[in-house]
Amino acid sequence: MSRKPRIKDPKAVEIIKALNIDTDQYDKFMSHEGVVARTIMLDRQLKGIIKKAPDTVVVNVGAGFDNRFPRVDNGRIYWFDLDLPDAIAARRSRT
Repeated sequence: MSRKPRIKDPKAVEIIKALNIDTDQYDKFMSHEGVVARTIMLDRQLKGIIKKAPDTVVVNVGAGFDNRFPRVDNGRIYWFDLDLPDAIAARRSRT
């Protein structure tokens, strides 16, 4: 973990630890930087949409272990995470 993270997602850290995922096998630059860049970009875009429509409904299709909601929640949006039954079951077992 970085000492100066650009994204703070304690739930992701918790999930990686709980699942005992070995991240050493991934290219530190391409994998990590790609995820960080996409996350920042999508968070910004979604925050812009929520700013324009503060009571919006978000349906996160293929949610997996995505934890975007706490980073973008304005206290008014409605958020639904959808995925296949096994992914939702795994997600629920980690909450």
